[in-house]
Amino acid sequence: MITKHGIASTLIVGLTASVLATGARCDDWASAESGYQAILAKLSDSSSQKAKSLCDTRKKQSATALIDALDSPQAYCAIGKLNFMGSAAVSDLIKGLSRRSPVVRSRIVTVLGMIKDPAAVPALGGLVKNYDESPSNKILAFQTVADIDRNAAVKLIAPMAADRSDSVRDVAAVNARSFRRKEMIPILIGLLTDPQLFVAGSAASSLGALTGRTAKGQDWESCVDFSGGIVPEEPVTPSTPERILPSYQLPEVKCLETRTAWAKNWSDWWKTAEPDFQFLPTNPRSRA
Repeated sequence: MITKHGIASTLIVGLTASVLATGARCDDWASAESGYQAILAKLSDSSSQKAKSLCDTRKKQSATALIDALDSPQAYCAIGKLNFMGSAAVSDLIKGLSRRSPVVRSRIVTVLGMIKDPAAVPALGGLVKNYDESPSNKILAFQTVADIDRNAAVKLIAPMAADRSDSVRDVAAVNARSFRRKEMIPILIGLLTDPQLFVAGSAASSLGALTGRTAKGQDWESCVDFSGGIVPEEPVTPSTPERILPSYQLPEVKCLETRTAWAKNWSDWWKTAEPDFQFLPTNPRSRA
């Protein structure tokens, strides 16, 4: 007979695996622990037979029933059981990606990342390219695809670079450097003129890492105006609003014309360099 303490131990293992599998940060741990404590509270309540039933390792539930529980205090029990089901649950998990709750979709992606079945890659790619999907779910789905099939992840960089979310475009700019494929270069060049300066900066960094080229006169730090347009050395009090420098423009706007010229420089270079271009050799120790 499985005791409450035995169930709790199982939950600890399942929770740890799920958090490690998603590369969780400290704040994610806090959220996960909060959910775990909620489950324990349910288990300690003798009237909560549903929680005990779901977490009972002797009882089998269908994948659909477990997916239904992903938006409940029993979510981590459901995640553990779906992971244990493995590939047998993948088809139902893929169907679950159409659920209305973004939290449920996120947890489904997490489970698919734990199972690592290549059959889920097309559906995960579709989630990345879904216009209405949340940026966090798109990024999580992309990371999951990259972990399962890097060749499939390469094809997602272009749609991510055109996404309406600044954070998704930035993830594309940062991750493009890890693929070392020629098709990444034009995508990164296009991002040099991104409306958001930080996205363009990530693209410039990735271009440098991939090509080893140092473009003369392209000082990206000069595009950033840390003064924010505030008149220097002018005292500011809560009752006195800050005065803005005349004709001040936001860094993204002010620098766009310069970045457009730099992007053209890169584009002109790539037209002649592409046929014979070779990536710099990698250091084996850096990949270890």
